[in-house]
Amino acid sequence: MITPPETNLTTLLRRVAADPLRRDRPAVSCGGEERTFAELEERALRLAAGLRAAGVRPGDRVAVLLQNRI
Repeated sequence: MITPPETNLTTLLRRVAADPLRRDRPAVSCGGEERTFAELEERALRLAAGLRAAGVRPGDRVAVLLQNRI
């Protein structure tokens, strides 16, 4: 199933992170820690930049293993 571009996670995150009324609201919380939408977007952009620097291109498949914390 293909998700329409207007409803994918990237588009939604960018839209909320760009909204001055919502960007500083909590997006995720775990163990008493929180990350705002702006912080979540910044981390996602850093991960994407790292993948691009490693040679990953659109259409490539990537597995990401992360710790279960924020």
